[in-house]
Amino acid sequence: MTINVIPIKRLPRGLTSIFTYFVPPSLENEIKIRQVVKVPFKNKDINAVIIGANQQGNKIKLIKTLSHIITPFPFITINQLRLVEFISQSNFVSLPTAMLSFIKGLPIKIPELNIKLKTSNQRTQSNTLWTDNSEIIKELIQKVDIKNKQILYLVPEHEQVKELADQSSAIHWRKTLSKKVFLKDWLSVLQGETNFIVGTRSVLFAPFINLDLIIMTNDFNDSYKSEQTPRFHAREVAEKLAQIHKAKLVYYSTSPSLEVYSTINYSKPTLNQPTQDNKKNKKLIQNNLKLIDLKQERENENYSSLSSQLQDAIKIAISENKQIFLFLNRKGDATSINCQECGFFIKCPECHLPKVYHSTGNYLICHHCRHKEDLPPLCPKCSKDSLKLSGRGTQKLEREIKQIFPKTKILRIDKDNDTAKYNFETSDFKIIIGTEFALTRILLSHIHIIGIINADVGFYRPDFRTSERQYQLLNKIIFSAKNSQIFLQTYNPKSHIIQAITQNNSEVFYKEELSLRKALNYPPYKKIIKLIYKHKDEKKAVGEAMHIYHRLRKHLLNNDETKIENLEIIKPFPVFERITHGKLQFNLIIKYHPQDNSKISTKLNELVPHGWVFDRDPETLL
Repeated sequence: MTINVIPIKRLPRGLTSIFTYFVPPSLENEIKIRQVVKVPFKNKDINAVIIGANQQGNKIKLIKTLSHIITPFPFITINQLRLVEFISQSNFVSLPTAMLSFIKGLPIKIPELNIKLKTSNQRTQSNTLWTDNSEIIKELIQKVDIKNKQILYLVPEHEQVKELADQSSAIHWRKTLSKKVFLKDWLSVLQGETNFIVGTRSVLFAPFINLDLIIMTNDFNDSYKSEQTPRFHAREVAEKLAQIHKAKLVYYSTSPSLEVYSTINYSKPTLNQPTQDNKKNKKLIQNNLKLIDLKQERENENYSSLSSQLQDAIKIAISENKQIFLFLNRKGDATSINCQECGFFIKCPECHLPKVYHSTGNYLICHHCRHKEDLPPLCPKCSKDSLKLSGRGTQKLEREIKQIFPKTKILRIDKDNDTAKYNFETSDFKIIIGTEFALTRILLSHIHIIGIINADVGFYRPDFRTSERQYQLLNKIIFSAKNSQIFLQTYNPKSHIIQAITQNNSEVFYKEELSLRKALNYPPYKKIIKLIYKHKDEKKAVGEAMHIYHRLRKHLLNNDETKIENLEIIKPFPVFERITHGKLQFNLIIKYHPQDNSKISTKLNELVPHGWVFDRDPETLL
């Protein structure tokens, strides 16, 4: 008897993914499809999943022998195998690499269990919806027959997983589980003993047997995108999972991604019908939001980070013993240090990105690789005393606020100053200054005054998702702080981002942004594949990148037999964060029509050699 297996191991794409092993007679009666077994692979034994068996197989000298059985029962489901295949094909990885996303590690010995799978899903097709209404989410959950069917609640951050799991009887699915806990939770889902599962993107690979409802919160969050191979996006996998199980998929968010917005019918009354509470909340937000034009402040000779109105509001809040949160999504004291004499900018020697100045310790640091050095007294290039700090970060803002309100207790929250230990509701800090990191540490609904110091920070990053990310971040703050008085300060009050927020009208933003995306051939109208190549030698990096660029153009654009219509191949360029781990990185961007997905996948697998990383539907092109 022989078996075909997929090793649970990272293997290069394009090589053999399925391997055959001989089964000794003593184990033949114990073999089951989809068991996990131990097999010899090169110089050691590894785990693998059985996907087929041949009862008439004869022992061949070149075929190795199965070592032993890990799980006496089928450990993964047929639907999981379908999802493994999807991950492999859509993300340009081998089946073994895709399988590794599902099963990381198992205890050495697993007892025999009488696994009985329940299957009673009668839905004929999946159904995809969107809502921003928490009451609708509760209603959808209550309609599920929780005794016989399963619910998956998908969230982007681990902090949210624990919070939701603690509020219900749900399993808290975590990627970093110990082998023992991982096995316990896996079997609980596989046997249908637990029917409410909460987790981040790794929970998509749990062994669901009767999945009826998938709820995905804030699908735009970049935590849903894996930055390691396979570089899948949870949104795409959730859609496939819903299709496989014929489950209902609901996107729950105040500002969904453009991909979701462009495909979901917003006019569905079952989802978009606002409750009286929602109407009241939206009206309350609009009344409490004050737009400040910083250009007018400068014209009135106010050069402070705080507008006159915001300063007055802070004074009143302090006198009433209420808290203030000042949001500035930029750390440090200065965003750049340059010489006024020769124009030299101090950059990180590793990443070639501008370093940020921190007055605490008087040092410069790269916020990408953490390379740190003292602030030089003179320009490193011309030796003149002409170095100038420019830009505002949270540390510089903190010093400024201390000068304006010297008797007020102030706290700064960013990745350099984590304050998870504080209870902000009972603390005596009156002014809290923070970046986006601070939003995971405080409850904005308990803050009286919120000042968005510069809503334009991040607007001009040269990337196609920049406007969308900024809109979603500002929306997150404003909708989380519906009881607060919000001062939104900007130099661009007429931008479609700011107008959509101040008018409380998402259509203003989405229509304008979709129009721009369509004109420039960006998602959701075109698909993107980012090909990544890294090498420590710059000449070799450039040479390989240009070689593949010309090869792709030759076969996909200039050859009549293999040409793909409406395809765009952008010349390779060094990334924004130029050097990582000592290697220079080049990106090669390909834009194509969604209907050509299968065709482009086949061609790229043929034309692009090992050593290149495929990132389909990337979060950034930089």
